[in-house]
Amino acid sequence: MATSVFWFEFLLNKDLLSAHLRQEFPDPNATALLTQFVQNAEKWKDDSGEDSLEKTSRAKKSRVLTKLALRTAAFLSWDLDTFSILPMSVQHSLIKYANDFGGDNLFLKSLYHRWVLRSSQTPLKRNNLQEDPAAESILRTLTPELSLMQLNGFLVSEDIKNPIIVPTLESFVKDRVDASVCVEISSQEFNSIIYLDIGIYYFYKGHLDNAISQFQKQNLPTENFPYLKINKERLNGYLKGLGLLPTDRPPEEIESLEPEAVQIGNLIRKGDFERLKRAMPSSEFIVDESDFIPLNPESVEADELEGTNFSMEKRLLEASDMNEIKELLIKLHAASGGSCSFAKLFSSWEIAIPIQNGIINILPGAFQDYIHILVAKSKQLLNVKLFVDSKTCLQLAQSELNVHLQSIAPSMGPYIFSMKKLGKMLEWEILLVDLCQLFQEWPKQSANLVNRCIECMQCFKHQASDVNPRAEIIENILMGFLNIGEFEQVASLDQFQQKWPFLEFLSLIAKVCLDLIDLKESSSSYRELWYAVLPHFSNTNSVRRQPVKTGILSNRSMLQWVLDRSRSQWLLQLFVSLFSRLHNHYTDDIGLQIHTECLHIWPNILDDVTSNTDTKSRVSGASKLNAKQIRDMLLQLLRSSVSTEVSWLKCCGDVHLASGNASLAMKCYLEYLAMSTDFFEKHSVSHWTDNSLFRRMIKCSETMQAFTQALVLCQFLTEVDYSLAFGMAQEKITADAGDSLYGFIWDLTILEFLINLHTKRNEMNKRQQAMKIMGLMELNSNNNEEIQREAMHLRKSQFMRTLAKVYMFS
Repeated sequence: MATSVFWFEFLLNKDLLSAHLRQEFPDPNATALLTQFVQNAEKWKDDSGEDSLEKTSRAKKSRVLTKLALRTAAFLSWDLDTFSILPMSVQHSLIKYANDFGGDNLFLKSLYHRWVLRSSQTPLKRNNLQEDPAAESILRTLTPELSLMQLNGFLVSEDIKNPIIVPTLESFVKDRVDASVCVEISSQEFNSIIYLDIGIYYFYKGHLDNAISQFQKQNLPTENFPYLKINKERLNGYLKGLGLLPTDRPPEEIESLEPEAVQIGNLIRKGDFERLKRAMPSSEFIVDESDFIPLNPESVEADELEGTNFSMEKRLLEASDMNEIKELLIKLHAASGGSCSFAKLFSSWEIAIPIQNGIINILPGAFQDYIHILVAKSKQLLNVKLFVDSKTCLQLAQSELNVHLQSIAPSMGPYIFSMKKLGKMLEWEILLVDLCQLFQEWPKQSANLVNRCIECMQCFKHQASDVNPRAEIIENILMGFLNIGEFEQVASLDQFQQKWPFLEFLSLIAKVCLDLIDLKESSSSYRELWYAVLPHFSNTNSVRRQPVKTGILSNRSMLQWVLDRSRSQWLLQLFVSLFSRLHNHYTDDIGLQIHTECLHIWPNILDDVTSNTDTKSRVSGASKLNAKQIRDMLLQLLRSSVSTEVSWLKCCGDVHLASGNASLAMKCYLEYLAMSTDFFEKHSVSHWTDNSLFRRMIKCSETMQAFTQALVLCQFLTEVDYSLAFGMAQEKITADAGDSLYGFIWDLTILEFLINLHTKRNEMNKRQQAMKIMGLMELNSNNNEEIQREAMHLRKSQFMRTLAKVYMFS
C-alpha cells in the first residue's frame, strides 16, 4: 500500500522524488506535487521585511523547490496538456522556471512560447479550490504575436540542424541542465511539435489558410511520442475541420493537395455527382456515376460515424440524466476504440485538484470519464444553487465507485487504497454541498450535518491520516459551526493557526461569540477582532498597517467571504455592531450615529498600528477611515439580514441618512414601522414612542425640504418639540403637499400657531384650511381622553400610509 509523503520531505532527500514518482500509484501524484512545489517556491521568494540572512535562506529554499518542480515537470514529459489542469498562476511560474533555467536549451525556450499560444486560444480556466485571482492579469500580459515570431525563428535557426536535447528528471544539477543525461529528439520531430501548436492556434483563431499550411508541414508520430500527445482521432478532427484528407493517407499525398482538390475529393466520397460535374473541368474528366458506386464505402461510413460521434458529444454536453451520460460515454469510447478521453470535452468541466488527482488514478476508460463528468456536473449545478441535483451527482459517483471497488482483485492493494481515498473525498464534497445549501436556505439543514462535520474535522486535526479534506471544505465547516452555534468546535483550533492564518480569524470570531454569551463587558478577543478588521478600511496609504496578529486577515475578500455566509443572529449582530461602531467613528454629527446592540464592546477610539513599530497613536476617525467602503459593507450586511431581524431596517435607514440619501432613509424607516405595527394599525406597540426614530424622520423631511411633512411628524414625539415645529411652519417654500397635509394635525397648539402665522402673512386660503381643521368636533379640547386618543391614532395611521405611498410604493 502506498504511503502518503509530504512535499517538504523531498527537500531532505534528493533521491526521494525519483523513487516516489516511479511508483504505480504515487500519493501525492505528480501534478499535486508540482502544484505544491511551485506554490511554496513562490511563497519563499517573498522576502519583504526580512533581514539579509533570512533573505538568503529563503532564496535557497526557493531555488531547491524550483528545481524539484522542474524535475517533476520533466517526469511528466513537459506535457502542456497535463500542465493545463493546474492553476494558471502555477502554470505561469513553472513555464518561467523552465525558460529561465534552460539557458540556451531550445526545447525549454520553445516551451514558454508554445504555452503562450495554448493559453491564448482557449477560455480562461479557474482553479477549483478557489478562483485564481492572478489568472486574468497573467492572460493580459501574454503576447501570442511575439511568441509566434519566436517559434517561427526557431524553425529557421542554425541550432535546428542538430538533434534537440530534452531535459529529464535527472538532468537538473545545481543551476544548469546536464546534457549528458538528457534525451534527444530529431529536428523533424521538434519542428512538427511547433508546426502543430502554431496550426492549432491558427485553427482556433479562424485563420484557416495559415492553419492548413502548418498542418501540411507537420509529420509527428501519433503514437508513443511523449512530448506532444495527440492521437490519430484528434489529429483527424483538425484535418477534417480544415478540409484536408484523413491522416490514413500518405503524408506526401496530403502535402500535395490544394483546397480545390480536397473539395473534389470530399464530393467524390459523399457521392454528390451534380456538384462534382460543376467542380471538375469537362476536358479533364468524364464523370460516370457508375464508376463511383463501389468507391471506398468505408470512407463514407467513417463520415457517417463521425457525424454520429459529434451528435453524441453534443448530447453528452446537454445531458442531465445520469444513465444517459453513462450510455453515451460507453458508445463514444467504443466508437473511438478506447483511445479518447471525453472528460475535457467541455472547458467548464472543472473540478478540485485533489479530486482530479484521485480520478486520474482510475483505470483509463469510460468509467474514469463517467466519474469525472459526474463530479464536474455536480460543481456546475452547485454554482447555480441546484443543491439537490448537485448532491445526486456526487452520490451516484460514490455509489459507482463502491461497485467498481467490489470488482477489483484484492492483489491490487495500492489501487484499492487510491479508490478508497477518492471515495472519502467524494463524501466530503457531498458535505460541502449540504453546507452551501445550509447557507442559502438557512436555517434548514440536512440530517446529521453536525456529526458529519465533526467527523471531517477529526481527519483534518490528525494530519497524519491517509487523506485530508480540502481547505474550502474546512472553511465552510467552520462557518457552519459558527452559524449553528458550535463555537467551541471553532475556538479550539489553536494548533493550526500558524499554518492556516484564516482559521485564526474564524477562531477569533468564535471566541468573541462565547464572550458575548458569557455577557463579558470587556475582553481581549473584542480588541483583537477590532484590530483585525480595522486596517482593511483605512483611508491612509502612507503606512502599511497590519492587525495586531500579522496575517490573521490578509485581505478584505476573506472578510467578505465570512459575511456572505453569516446567517445566525449571533454573527449578524456581531458584525452589524462592529461596522456600526466604525460608521460612528467617521460620523461627526451625533444625531446621525447608529444605535444597536453590542456597540459597547468595541473601542471608543481608533489606534493606528503600523508595520514598523509596536506603538499606537490616536488618530482621527474622519481622516483615517474610508467612509464609502464601511458604508457599502454595512449596507450589504443589513440588506441580507433584515429577513431575520426587522429592527435592522432602522439601522439601514440610519446609514442612508448619514450618507445624505434622505429619501431611501425615509423608505427604510417607514418599512420598519409598517412591519412592526401591522401596516400602522397597532398602536399598542412601543415603536410609536421611539423618539429617535421620529426625530430622524423629521431630519429626512427637513433635508428633502418637505417642511410641512416635518411639522406633522413633530407631533409624533412623546413631548412635542414646539420650537422645532414652529420653525418648520415658518418655511415659505416647501417640497411637499403643503397645507393639504393640515388634515393630519391634531395638536391644537400647532393649529393655533398656523392660524396666527397665515393671518400675519395674509395667506387667507391656508388660514381658512387651518381653521376648518381646528373646528372639527373630534379635536375639541373638551373631549374625553379616549376620543382624543382615537383621533390621534386615526391621523397617525392615515399620515403614515400617505408617506408610504410616496416613499415605499412610488
